[in-house]
Amino acid sequence: MEGYWTIKHNFPGTNYVYLLVRKSDGVPFIWKPEAGQKGRGSVYWGHATYCVDKALGLGVIAETEVIREPERGVMVRFIDGVDIYSTYRTPKERDAILNGREDYRKIILLDWIMGNKDRYDWHLLLADDGLYGIDNTNIFNYAGNSAMPAPVPISRGVDLVRLESEVSPYADIDRRSEMMRRLRMAIGAK
Repeated sequence: MEGYWTIKHNFPGTNYVYLLVRKSDGVPFIWKPEAGQKGRGSVYWGHATYCVDKALGLGVIAETEVIREPERGVMVRFIDGVDIYSTYRTPKERDAILNGREDYRKIILLDWIMGNKDRYDWHLLLADDGLYGIDNTNIFNYAGNSAMPAPVPISRGVDLVRLESEVSPYADIDRRSEMMRRLRMAIGAK
């Protein structure tokens, strides 16, 4: 990518991702090229998740921007943190860290809205400023549990029309409708 230094590429996992540093200010980002996505999901679904997170004021998904040139994909602000799974090896240790955290409850709610059933402990990063959900490319899986999780403080002044238009390029009508239905439930809208 022009304007960036490539620090590391081909992280372990199924998709191609690259750690880049912006030359102008030294800010690190994760680059996920569209062509590097394998299996179910889409790099753009991570952007859809960020749009909903931002609209609700949750702050648990890193800033994500769609890039169209010179190559299509998304740029995600790098979070300097530790993944819960690698750091806290036993379920008891992980539960002690996660249970009772408001940011964890926000991630659970966002995952429910987005249909994310791919939130494993290694998709949670603990940073100095909070807990973040990462790798949000496997969403819109609405089969199964439809019960809304415990409520958390969220922004109620959501522009649902604008939000649906931001997400519409990334989801078919059925998936988008279910996401919007859950979103309306979460914010108490009809």
